[in-house]
Amino acid sequence: MAELWDPCSLPAEALEGVGVDSRAFNVRNETSPDGFAWRLCSHNTRDELVLTVFSTNTPSEEIRTGSNVIEANDVVVGQRRAFTHRRSGGSGLAECFVTLPTAFGTVELKLLDANPVVDIERLCAETQSMSSALDEHLPR
Repeated sequence: MAELWDPCSLPAEALEGVGVDSRAFNVRNETSPDGFAWRLCSHNTRDELVLTVFSTNTPSEEIRTGSNVIEANDVVVGQRRAFTHRRSGGSGLAECFVTLPTAFGTVELKLLDANPVVDIERLCAETQSMSSALDEHLPR
């Protein structure tokens, strides 16, 4: 199995360029019950959102067809295909994911908003915009 990319390796300048504090406050390596490996790195944004970047050996199509995925929509990030989605059974807070296939599995970017009244379409558009801006620093 290929080594997972370290999501905390995004350049500070790239993160700060999209309004994200480059100091990570949550860094984890996990293995899911189905045996897939996950690495994650979370950052605060200047808009009081949380950006979490995930790296996993889970194939993107397996994520897309997961029972907790809501409203998967095809998008283009940079010049590659990706999809946006939300997940059920999460924290109960507004969150939107952009999922990108890679040679080792998948990279996901998630924006989370703790505000109880959130325009989810705006949040997903912001997640896609950040993903596009960071794309050159993400693995293929």
